[in-house]
Amino acid sequence: MKQDINYGRLNSIPEGISKRNTKATTPVYDYDSNKYRRTENIIEESNKEINYYPIGSQLRAKELGNINKIEHKNKEKRQKSIYKVPISVEVCIRSDINLIQNEDDSNESQLSRKYLIQRIKKYFSLQANVELGKVNIYQIGDSLLRKVCTDINLSLNYPIQSLEEKYNNSNNKQPNPLNQKEDNDNIPIYQAEFNIYIYQLHEKSEEEYYMESNTSDEKNTDPPIWKYWSLPNIEFHGLWDVLHYDNNLKQQLLDYTSTSLILSDCQIDFNVINWNHLILLYGSPGTGKTSISRAISQKIGMRYFHRYKNIYLLEISAHSLFSKWFSESGKTVVKLFSKIKGLLEEPDSFVNIVIDEIESISTARKQSLGRNEPSDSIRVVNALLTQIDALKKYSNTLIMTTTNIPDSIDEAFLDRADLKLHIPLPSIYTRYTILLECIEELIFKKVVYSKNSDYVKILSFKEITKYSNHTGNNQIEHTNNYDQPQINVSKSLLYISKVSEGFSGRNLRKLPFVSLLSSYHHGVPLDIQVFLEKMKYIVDEKPEMVKS
Repeated sequence: MKQDINYGRLNSIPEGISKRNTKATTPVYDYDSNKYRRTENIIEESNKEINYYPIGSQLRAKELGNINKIEHKNKEKRQKSIYKVPISVEVCIRSDINLIQNEDDSNESQLSRKYLIQRIKKYFSLQANVELGKVNIYQIGDSLLRKVCTDINLSLNYPIQSLEEKYNNSNNKQPNPLNQKEDNDNIPIYQAEFNIYIYQLHEKSEEEYYMESNTSDEKNTDPPIWKYWSLPNIEFHGLWDVLHYDNNLKQQLLDYTSTSLILSDCQIDFNVINWNHLILLYGSPGTGKTSISRAISQKIGMRYFHRYKNIYLLEISAHSLFSKWFSESGKTVVKLFSKIKGLLEEPDSFVNIVIDEIESISTARKQSLGRNEPSDSIRVVNALLTQIDALKKYSNTLIMTTTNIPDSIDEAFLDRADLKLHIPLPSIYTRYTILLECIEELIFKKVVYSKNSDYVKILSFKEITKYSNHTGNNQIEHTNNYDQPQINVSKSLLYISKVSEGFSGRNLRKLPFVSLLSSYHHGVPLDIQVFLEKMKYIVDEKPEMVKS
């Protein structure tokens, strides 16, 4: 008579008994109920090997055939419960390095993009936290990254407001990492999700393109039709980071380009889903319309460097499209866009088109007819609209247009614009941020200094408003965290930001230059308090020196 043997409390299987042919009551760990259970004849009916361990010990009975699947499921559950923050990592590689796209291995003569991404991920995985902003290359522990990288910049992949909405709408119980620190610039590594973009800068400066003359004997004295750059270009490097807006403009432009490329990749029929690759930016002069157009083009060059062999920025002069010959302006527009189509026919090229002061060639036709203007201006508008429609089929283009007077633009052109974005004058927060950036640059380059301190770290707008007494005369509260020179300088800068309402971004960046121009007799380096007093005087008494 066979007797069931209980191995549950034995340290080892008795000698002479085989695992494969023994009918036993065996302790098996049940991952669903989180308890041990006893199962008879499990060995005889299964080909899977069982590990026998004492009940209650730390080593649990595991079925080797199922353990990998169970651990994988548990890992997925843990990952789903962690609140992830998408972070863009933009890595600039030295231009003299041969960067290849598809190979896995690297050697001294060439560097694989895939291999480099693995090294970057490994470096960040060894950090406790991820700090947004520029990475100090010289402090990186990886010798290869120190050798080949010239710039590494980390930023949120989409804005804080969107992250908070995503977090609040989910059932996630994990703490929001963006609320763990005041400035939202440190994120735990286990909550970071990296999107790595590797690129190299072109050092070639702008080139110009002239339209051919009507006659071979005539010397072409017309201005260039366009200027063009290969992207990403060293001329625009860092431009994105110094542009500050109040209406989340930069993120809207990034979202637009990403959405447009997704639709193109999915081969969406543009006759069904209508988009024209056309954006209109409008606002007061000096608010940064042309600058942000160049910056988003540079961003496309950086983030899609691996996807397109050639990425161009064409900056078209709208005034140069008007010909001195009657009825020739419309033909000039057609010739211009024919050249652009030639570039777009190359599938491995992406063309960013920027047309500044678009109202010059898109004036409202109703107004032109009412004023009895020459029909040539109407022909130009008709030609422009026709050519924009013709570019719809190309997925590798983006058209950015700017204007100071949107009311003068033809309704048909406005209707074709996918995005119409207003750029307002900067708020007090943006004015403070711009001026702070200017002064920090002057301090870093040792143009201004402080007599009372070796180095003055000016408070951010959030810090200075937090420690302000709003009930009285805006005095700064004294705290142990900040010394008196910091408080005085920040207080002066806040005052300048308040009284400079109505200044454009261009005016604000001109203000430090005008202040230095009026203070050159003090010599350089200039004491920061003297410099700020001069800025106050100009803003209060002579704002026309900056606005003219």
